[in-house]
Amino acid sequence: MEKRRLGAVIGLAAFISACQPSTPNTSNKPIRQLATPQTVIVALPPPASVAESADLAPDAFFAQASQSVVVVRNPDASALGSGVEIRPGVFVTNCHVLRNGYRYFVQRDQQTYPASITQADSFHDICLLHANAGEPHPVRTRSALNVKVGEHVYALGNPEGFELTLSEGLVSQLRKATSDQIEPYIQTNAAISHGSSGGGLFDRKGRLIGISSFMASEGQNLNFAAPIDWALALDSGKEIAAAAPKAMEEDTAKSLNARAIALIKGDNPEDAIPLLQKASQMDPDNAEIAGNLGYSLLLSSKYDDARTALLGALKLAPKRASTWLNLGQVYAELGDMDSAIRCEVNGYKLSSRKQKVRDALSHVSDNEAASDAWKQAAVASVASIDALEADH
Repeated sequence: MEKRRLGAVIGLAAFISACQPSTPNTSNKPIRQLATPQTVIVALPPPASVAESADLAPDAFFAQASQSVVVVRNPDASALGSGVEIRPGVFVTNCHVLRNGYRYFVQRDQQTYPASITQADSFHDICLLHANAGEPHPVRTRSALNVKVGEHVYALGNPEGFELTLSEGLVSQLRKATSDQIEPYIQTNAAISHGSSGGGLFDRKGRLIGISSFMASEGQNLNFAAPIDWALALDSGKEIAAAAPKAMEEDTAKSLNARAIALIKGDNPEDAIPLLQKASQMDPDNAEIAGNLGYSLLLSSKYDDARTALLGALKLAPKRASTWLNLGQVYAELGDMDSAIRCEVNGYKLSSRKQKVRDALSHVSDNEAASDAWKQAAVASVASIDALEADH
């Protein structure tokens, strides 16, 4: 769905990303990264007027949009997500759905078609796939700059592999991860889940406004879509605002944590560390922030600091499965195999997604980027889990 996880939901426990588990890009065929981005305002086609199309009832919207949303499969990483056709044969999805993959496929109408990566911006977690997937059904789009809080929206994707699942909600807020960001993330209470990554967030006229990207672990219905502007800019060869982290007067622990999550999902964990350190100072009792800090340090190979942060997170929330799982990997990297196995088994016991945890551990041995110590710990942990289940 792996190598590592964030807070309550990134990594082996698969709790934060709205998609299948994300892993760092370790394939021999790396995802291509654009040059250093520069701030540009994306020029989009003028939005359809109210007279051009009426608001669509849910059934009418589904009939219109269902042919444009596909399942994206990455069999090499056992990952599954969603994609949306933005022009004939071109599908947008999240880059983390494609990591660790050599082969990609899109599925539409029970037919599976090979796909290839044509463009990627892993900083913003937006990738484009090309596939000759039968009759094309490209969507209409609308800039996120024109979206308003309180609008009714539809989300369409493949959560948990349930193909073409429709949900409805509101635009809860428009949030920028940094002061340099032009187009905002769209926060919505429309339901999304693992496997929804790369799916579409649409307005009531059926226009695509965002790409479902991640959800926050604390609270309910805190879901976020990347603005469709980024995918259109990528497709047209334009570059997107770098949005390098900068402190803002209105920073809160929650906003810093959200910005850090975006950086981690964009393969920039070291940039997330100072944000999470500041957030932890502002809210020292927040177990999610502490866990995210530990995970960022783990991804940055700062294992001693990661152990300290994760142990602190467990003092705040001792039943947090993902913290145990990440701590187990830290201990493996530090050479303490007994502690590593104990932590992984504890994380498995506490997880509500036990089979996914076991599967993720099983796949570590196939991860070319995983250290020998982590591979050894993962194999031993799976054996311990199997023995534990056999006793029951």
